[in-house]
This record gives sequence, C-alpha cells and structure tokens, in this order.
Amino acid sequence: MATKSFNVKEEEDILTCSICLETFKDPKYLPCLHTFCKLCIHTYIQSFVSKESNNKGFTCPVCRTSVTIGEHSSNPEIWAEALPNNHLIISMFDRQAIQKLEKLCNACELSNVKQKAVSWCTVCQEALCFSCENCHRKFKMSSRHKILTLQELQKDMTASVSGIITCEDHLDKFVEIFCVDHGKPCCTVCATVKHRKCEKVVIIEAAAGIKESKQTTAFVELMVRWKTLLDKTMQDVQKHVCSVDILGNNIYSEIENLKKDIIERVNELEKVAKEELAIKKKGIVTDLTDRITEISS
Repeated sequence: MATKSFNVKEEEDILTCSICLETFKDPKYLPCLHTFCKLCIHTYIQSFVSKESNNKGFTCPVCRTSVTIGEHSSNPEIWAEALPNNHLIISMFDRQAIQKLEKLCNACELSNVKQKAVSWCTVCQEALCFSCENCHRKFKMSSRHKILTLQELQKDMTASVSGIITCEDHLDKFVEIFCVDHGKPCCTVCATVKHRKCEKVVIIEAAAGIKESKQTTAFVELMVRWKTLLDKTMQDVQKHVCSVDILGNNIYSEIENLKKDIIERVNELEKVAKEELAIKKKGIVTDLTDRITEISS
C-alpha cells in the first residue's frame, strides 16, 4: 500500500509536546484529542487542582476544554495514569525507529554481538537475525507476532506499525475488544473484569491489521493537513495579538505625551497667573501706601 511521505518539520511538530516543547515521552491524549507527555500533563493537573481547588476535573492546557475523570475523580494523583495512550503517536515513533534502523540484530546486540538483521518484529519493534527470528517464532509469548523482512519494510514503511496491539494492562494479552462507552481497546480479561457493566462492548475483527488500514493512513494524512491549517491560523492570531499589543503601546504613549503636554500647559498658565497677580498686588499696595501718606499729611 503506497503512502504519502510526510514533511520532516510537520512530523517533528506532531511528535512534540506543547507543554515541554520536547519529543513525546509516554504520550497521553485528552477527550479533545490534544496529546501531552504523561509527566507534563501530570504536573499540569497537580498545578490546576491546587490552584482551582477542583477535585472533579481539569481543563485542557491548549483549548481549555473541561476534562472529567470518572471513577478516579477522588485521587488527582492518578488522573494522568488513567488517560489513554496515544497509539498513533507511538506508531509514528516506531516508523522513525525503522527509518534509522542500522540492520543489526537487536537481540544479538544485548550480548555485544554484531549480527546482520534480516527481519523486523512489528510487535516488539526489534530487528532480528535469522537465528533470533527462528527462536522468536518458537516462544509462546511471541509466536503470534507479525514478523516482516527488511525488504518488505523498505517497500512499505507503514507495515512497520501494523503488528498486533497488546493490552495496556496485560502485556501478555492482545487487543480483541473495544469498549465504546470508554472509547478504549482492551483484551478479553479487561472486558470481563473492568467493562462487564458497559453497554457497548464490541469484538475487534482482524486486530492485527488495525494500524495498517487505509483509514488509519488517511486519518494521519488528514491530521497533518489540519495541523498545518491550525498552525497557520495560530500564526495569524499571534500576528493579530502582536498588532493589538503594538497599537495598545502606541495609545499608551499618546496618552503619556498628552498628559505631559497638559501638565506643561497648566504650569505655563499657573506661572502667567502668578506673575499677573504679583503685578496687581504690587500696584494695589503702592496705591494704598500713597493714600496712607496723604491721610497722614
């Protein structure tokens, strides 16, 4: 399946946390779909709760949309942990890792052995040599993993992220169920324990192909286009903000200058009035003195 290549700058922006401005670490997304590092959003939540004295929820740092945490509302310390992982961002990280692959077996490197890799496990995200690949297929835990040759990866980079998705809570289980009520994929154990009271729980068919679907690829491309549009809009808004700041500063300067002119004019009027008063006072005093002299004579 052919895919559209992304601009490097656009992909770097998508993989950047808007709080720390660094590459995502353990990305978590909010209901408004804004994504942040787990530590960043945790720190933000703690600051928000202490500032607003709100134990019911918080607002998104970007769009200010209200976020409520249902069953975990009593303990803000675990709110960030309860947020879902952004598998799309993680998949893009995986794709970057494939592009930087040096074609050495990652399993052999753990033993300080440099062995040429011939395949790639899409679940473990590791390069494997011929021997390690055979062992990988024999282990019960990894027997169902999707393994591709490096040639297949070079033909289609999206195949690198098309492996079976594992459950967040049970790493030895694969995602087979999707809870519509919580908007979260899970394994059969989670569905039995945590989602048994949910009304809408559906079975995911062909779970191994979720990430490689045309819908996912189209969504990524659409997301990049929307992000480009939003970035341009934000730049335009920022320009308007700067213009308003400049206009405000100009008005402040005009007010200060006008104030200064008014004060100078008032001082001039005060000086003229005092001089006229002094002259009149002197004339009146002279007249009164002459009368006293005449009367005395």
